[in-house]
Amino acid sequence: MSEMSPMLVDDLISDDYFDRVRSKFPQLDEEEFRTQLTEVLKYLYLTAQLGRQPFYPCNQLDLVWHELILQTQDYSLLCSRLPGGKFVHHASVMPSDGATPGHGSDASSREITFYAAYVMTFGGFKDSSIELWPRADVLRSCWNLAGAPDLNKRLKEILER
Repeated sequence: MSEMSPMLVDDLISDDYFDRVRSKFPQLDEEEFRTQLTEVLKYLYLTAQLGRQPFYPCNQLDLVWHELILQTQDYSLLCSRLPGGKFVHHASVMPSDGATPGHGSDASSREITFYAAYVMTFGGFKDSSIELWPRADVLRSCWNLAGAPDLNKRLKEILER
């Protein structure tokens, strides 16, 4: 299903919605913004598919998510196009909530499940986008893997068990 990745932006949001959110990030070039937006859409897609938020994305992606949410009608329509068609809510998180990466008894298993679904749904991480997923990069490092392709392979192996 790696075909879905490039289509996410075009399939899930209108040109007008894209332009309004894009205007809030003048410091990013077009490619950087499109990459961040695509990764936010992947996060929302998988959160909807898995039925709960396994953790919150990094700050860069969270800022894009905030801008998406501010366009309430467009965001509602976007959510209706995600698996299950349900609204993906956003809430502030405190480190004591257990929903942040690395906290709570099952945080690691939730993250691994999410990242494995990411690999299976979108064809895997790229070395250029893994920096937007710092906890995935921590897994890569903890598992002594050389780069994103090795992480993708390991996550596929975990799913096959």
